[in-house]
Amino acid sequence: MNIQEFCVAYNAEDFDKTVAFYTDVLEFSPGVSWDRDDGRGVFLSCAGRGAVEIFGAARGKPALAAPPRGSFMVVVLVEDADAWQRKLLRNGAGIRWKMATYEWGKYFGVVDPNEVGIYFMQRLGEDAEVAQAALRADLVKNGKTA
Repeated sequence: MNIQEFCVAYNAEDFDKTVAFYTDVLEFSPGVSWDRDDGRGVFLSCAGRGAVEIFGAARGKPALAAPPRGSFMVVVLVEDADAWQRKLLRNGAGIRWKMATYEWGKYFGVVDPNEVGIYFMQRLGEDAEVAQAALRADLVKNGKTA
């Protein structure tokens, strides 16, 4: 059995602002979307490697509750974290967590309009499993979760 794709899905308090952040700032590509009486939604692709699915209230209905702050984070693995940071700054992103470099990798982080932490991480070294475990441990240790 193989995993074909991985997707993170959550409710957005301000659907339009959240979608604009993912498309305009992070440059994720919108895919399938819907606008129905029971709510709105969209899949946003991260270079075809994964997706974020955002749900919003139907037009004219009360906003949905965003996930509790710090309940989860999104980590995007990139080849060049410095280049991504420059790109996101040009696109108007505010950097919440400054670039940090360790023997296993480097990363920086931004937050979306719902206060979901999004980390852009570049692995350094050859052992990916060690890099992943070290990143998780460091984020928890330094309180850098969203």
